[in-house]
Amino acid sequence: MSTVEQCERFFRGVIQWSLVLFLSTLSANSWATEPSGPPAFEEEEVKARLAEMPCLVKPNFDATVRSYLMGYLVRSRSRTERILGRSVLYFPVFEEYLKQHDLPEGLKFLPVVESALNPLAVSRVGARGLWQFMPETGKGYNLKINRSIDERSDPHKATEAAMKYLGRAHDRFDSWELALASYNAGGGRVSRAIKRARSKRFSRVKRYLPRETRNYVPAFIAASYLMQYYHLHDMKPQYPALDKQITETLVIFQPLSFYRLSQMTGIDLEVIEALNPAYKSGFIPASSKGNYLVLPRRVMLALKEYMRVDQSDLENRYLAGESLLQFLPTRSVDDPDYYRGVYQVQMNDRLEQIANLFGVSVHHLIAWNDLETGQLEPGQKLYVYQPKEYLGYQLDVMEVVELLPSKEIYPVYIPSSSLKLDFSGTTQQRGKFLYFTPLVAMPLTAVAEQYSETTLGDLMSLNNLSADSWVEAGEEIKLKKGR
Repeated sequence: MSTVEQCERFFRGVIQWSLVLFLSTLSANSWATEPSGPPAFEEEEVKARLAEMPCLVKPNFDATVRSYLMGYLVRSRSRTERILGRSVLYFPVFEEYLKQHDLPEGLKFLPVVESALNPLAVSRVGARGLWQFMPETGKGYNLKINRSIDERSDPHKATEAAMKYLGRAHDRFDSWELALASYNAGGGRVSRAIKRARSKRFSRVKRYLPRETRNYVPAFIAASYLMQYYHLHDMKPQYPALDKQITETLVIFQPLSFYRLSQMTGIDLEVIEALNPAYKSGFIPASSKGNYLVLPRRVMLALKEYMRVDQSDLENRYLAGESLLQFLPTRSVDDPDYYRGVYQVQMNDRLEQIANLFGVSVHHLIAWNDLETGQLEPGQKLYVYQPKEYLGYQLDVMEVVELLPSKEIYPVYIPSSSLKLDFSGTTQQRGKFLYFTPLVAMPLTAVAEQYSETTLGDLMSLNNLSADSWVEAGEEIKLKKGR
């Protein structure tokens, strides 16, 4: 082999080896920055948790339960995270009525199966609301259904009706499996299936029920598992804005339109509509028995004062030019509506006691602090959100750390248990813009907090995202124009 050939062979080897090193480095970097995806579905771990899980029915693991769990935890994770977020709105309501009717708390998971916790959900056969009442059944439980109102979508009234139905079904069949089956298929069909099976054991009765009803108990088991163990599957609930979370309910008897409520309170129409889904035309009709009005708590003190003198005269007062805004504290557009404070856990504190102290629910505290259990330790710090109007009442028990601007839509920022968020990632400039790529998922609001020169509104506009969006690991987000 000539010297020239030896040199050519040497340099070809160098080039090939360099190319291998380059491709290996490129592959490693790509692997490091790509989203990891959902965690693996470890079947044996799920089975072990199910065996220990508190549940109204025996939480068996079979192919049907597995299919529902795969849907929640693997195939439809984004939808599932929205369902989890809505629980902070409705679980406190369910728990209140379950206690009143002396029913098991586990029944609160049933609307996850029925409606995915959507009060406006409508089935293909016409069932509606969180608890999916058919029109005839709803009317049988005194729910109004007409052109202006459909109380199947009223979280309070529909839950009250569901409690009555489920309590009677359990009294009738003395079995929660059969009571749940009757909620899906009707009591008469379950009674006929029992007669054919010559048994009240659900394992024998179910073969005589429709397929949908046979699958109903497994669906309930899967929903119960999801709501109790979602954090072990790296699920991040998509919680709604504070105006939808921190609310108060008032019973009113006179007619009132959403438009006028919005004018009087300054609350966006979209928020009023979302909090009052039973009213079809943006109008609360008059009622001698009273209708529920739900609004952000920050305006309720003023509303009650406005209505205190004579509730029946509210419409005339408005037509005369009197506005609820005069009862609200004077503020500019930049004034905060909420504050975030830190409460330090004391010896023997329980989550329920702290929630009562601030007039919120346990679910709020869990959401705001990313808690996995209700266990607390002395000295532990908890975030608490409250309307600014309540600030003066609570300075003796908490430290204020942040005021939240009024004209921003503020979904809840979910901190880790250490109250810190991992902002590791890369930032680079291309053209006129800076781009940030996180290594872990985080809410858009957290990105706005980290990069204070870019507002939440800017991030929403630049990236065509909503305020409650999350930025996934490895997803590029446009920050602002570079220098």
